Amino acid sequence: MPIVLKSTEVDISHEEAKKLRLNGQLNLGVNDNVSLQLIKNSELVSNPGIKYAYYFWHAVALLILVYTIFLSVTERWWVFIIGLLIYRHIVKINKRSNSENLMNEALENKMLYQFLIANELVLFELDESIATQYVEKTET
Repeated sequence: MPIVLKSTEVDISHEEAKKLRLNGQLNLGVNDNVSLQLIKNSELVSNPGIKYAYYFWHAVALLILVYTIFLSVTERWWVFIIGLLIYRHIVKINKRSNSENLMNEALENKMLYQFLIANELVLFELDESIATQYVEKTET
């Protein structure tokens, strides 16, 4: 059964994290708003594709919203409601995808990983049996 731990509760090096992730024993998590701030303001994120993907899908969502507002003025008044729902759905998925992309980048970028750990911005999802091994490291 997986458990979620804060970065202060476990001691997992970057190399161990990569190995555990490849074995499917580790998932990393970060708050969606924190990940947005990191891609917008951080020089630690070395992959510009993360930022471009976020802005691309956000632009797509905005275009859909604007187009459905146009259709609600020219055709049917209720079309903007559908556009608003689609916009919210795309934005929600885009934020979550951004966080996942940032966590994948953290596994490739040691400086970003260490920054996230040092600032207590990342959560670890580990199997209980594996988690006890890494929790014990911090207690001794």
